Amino acid sequence: MLNYRRASSNINSTQLNIIDICINQLASRVDISFNDIYTRLYTNTPNNVYTKSYIDASFNDVNNKLETIDSSINQLSYSLFVNDVSQTFYEIITQQPYKFDKNDISINPTSIILTWNYESIMAKHSNNNIVKLANFSDARQNLPFINEIFIDISQNNSNFRYVSLGKLQPKIPNRIERLTYCRNVYVEQIRNNFEYKKCEFTVIVDFDIKNTNLDLRVLKDMIDDKKWSGLFANQSGLYYDIYALRSRGWCEVNCFEEYEFLANQYGRKVAKEIAIWSKMKRIPKKSALIEVDSAFGGLGIYRTNIFKSFDYSAVVNNYDSSEHVILNKKIVLFGGKLFIVPNMTNFSWNAHNLSRYSLIRKLDRGSKSGVFRFIRSLMRNLLH
Repeated sequence: MLNYRRASSNINSTQLNIIDICINQLASRVDISFNDIYTRLYTNTPNNVYTKSYIDASFNDVNNKLETIDSSINQLSYSLFVNDVSQTFYEIITQQPYKFDKNDISINPTSIILTWNYESIMAKHSNNNIVKLANFSDARQNLPFINEIFIDISQNNSNFRYVSLGKLQPKIPNRIERLTYCRNVYVEQIRNNFEYKKCEFTVIVDFDIKNTNLDLRVLKDMIDDKKWSGLFANQSGLYYDIYALRSRGWCEVNCFEEYEFLANQYGRKVAKEIAIWSKMKRIPKKSALIEVDSAFGGLGIYRTNIFKSFDYSAVVNNYDSSEHVILNKKIVLFGGKLFIVPNMTNFSWNAHNLSRYSLIRKLDRGSKSGVFRFIRSLMRNLLH
């Protein structure tokens, strides 16, 4: 049920009547002043100094009265506003509601709580609420009475935890530097949280990649094999993660640095084909393990004790190389073994390996057109 402050509404009506009377009186006085000026213009000589002075004074008086009327109209306008965003009561009930005012966002390991208020939506007058819920004295609890959302993200799993670092881009604009910072946060969690120290393996996953094909049962026979320090995913389509890859005879240097070097000699199109596209190759699932100096491919599995000694920090602050390369080279330097597992595929195609094909790149350039988007989507599904 709703309670209405009728007294406040009556005060509004009285004020409107007084303002209306004042405006009528002012209008009459302005008419009289103009008539008086007109009479003196035609009953006195034009050169009469007194007449000129009187006319000037009369016009000033008229101007003052017009300003008074203007002020009264503004006062009337403001008196009709009944909330913090200058809406009239009529506008509140006939227009879309205004935005909520955010109170707070509380984040903890198992939930997200959002709270807000309705001060910019509800009707008020003289800082008092006109409309409020019955049996509630708190002015923030206004229609509709939903001022908190609780989102349970734990799925009743006591083993689920997460750390939110908020928006880092304004503070750390460089993408690789930002990723390095984030990855070192979970390294610190692994080192300092006793629960994580008990875990034998650590799985690193990029959640912006849909790991739809992933089947970790292929690792069953490898779990007890002590020869490896890290294992990395393959793709059913073309292997895409050339930036994080270091492998003899395949990709031995930073592909983007190679691209820039070759572009000065052969042009950008040829350079990209040599440095990036040509290295995206299909790895048959039945192939043997491929030993590498570095890889990632959207998913990596490390022995947890690796992170007791190594993290993603570079020796110097050089963020041109992938953060995966920095970590993996440390592991290999101290005798660790890293492998791409051909039958551990996490997906088939994404924007990177699809761009290996020149036709897809041409479709990308025209992707603003709905027809091109449809053809590109159809080709993606066929390639899958």
